[in-house]
Amino acid sequence: MIEDALYSLLSGTAALTALVGARITPTELTQDAAFPALVYQRISGVRDHGLSGATGLVESRFQLDAYAEPSATSSGYRTAVSVIDAARAGVSAYRGTVAGTLIHGIFIDSQRDGRVDGADGARRLFRCSLDITIHHMET
Repeated sequence: MIEDALYSLLSGTAALTALVGARITPTELTQDAAFPALVYQRISGVRDHGLSGATGLVESRFQLDAYAEPSATSSGYRTAVSVIDAARAGVSAYRGTVAGTLIHGIFIDSQRDGRVDGADGARRLFRCSLDITIHHMET
């Protein structure tokens, strides 16, 4: 599954795990989330077809969101940027097989910054988002 492959790549990126530890999760932050953290989710998946049917090639688009809050020792914004930069470096231009999935290439599409309410609604978090496209074979 491509989600497992992406998680393996992200959790195997030393610079990223040095910042977020094991806080790399699919879909959404939990209400009791610690920061900084990275969340990933599939936005779309387009399956390739030829005249004789499906080829097995898929183009999946994922959004990665780095969340951080200000602390006494660092800017939450700068921390969120550092997390998304580490994630980008860990996946950009990757080709190979990971977690049983053949990846033909990972490409960076876009990046943006913002602020959001925390899961508890009481705090404002910095968020940096990265959209990536992964060309892979369906397993």
